[in-house]
Amino acid sequence: MADWRKRARISGDVVLFDYVTSNLEKNASHVYVWDIDKTYLDTHFETLKELWRTAIEKAFQKRNVPGTGSHVRAIIKSRGEESVHFPLYFVSASPPQMEKKIKAKLEIDSVNPYGIFFKDNLKNLKPIRLWRLNKQVGFKLQALLELRLRLSDGVKQILWGDD
Repeated sequence: MADWRKRARISGDVVLFDYVTSNLEKNASHVYVWDIDKTYLDTHFETLKELWRTAIEKAFQKRNVPGTGSHVRAIIKSRGEESVHFPLYFVSASPPQMEKKIKAKLEIDSVNPYGIFFKDNLKNLKPIRLWRLNKQVGFKLQALLELRLRLSDGVKQILWGDD
């Protein structure tokens, strides 16, 4: 289960799975950043039971927010680029252990992002850090700042999200 650590870049509780070279990132003129939960994927996990159900869902069982899959594919098609990957990053407060399932769901949708940021909440299960479990703004801000450091100075970022 810890094999994800070998494939990820970890900074505090921000975990990045990058799928392209830094050269490709630096050459992007536009980068799209989407929140995953409740914005791209139709997820509901206000209780531990709902969170557990979301965690054990297989990739093909995950549902999109209506229209998001076709919306992203339309953006990709409109840019007319021939690359397998698209300058798109996802940010998710889900744990990095979900990466394989979420990546598989994106592949089902024919979406190949440059990378996905996850929140390593397992380290927040300590009593002194429990308050961080449902605090997403700080995590997302850190993820966005880390992403900005990876991109060129003149890049334009287009952001979608619910918070």
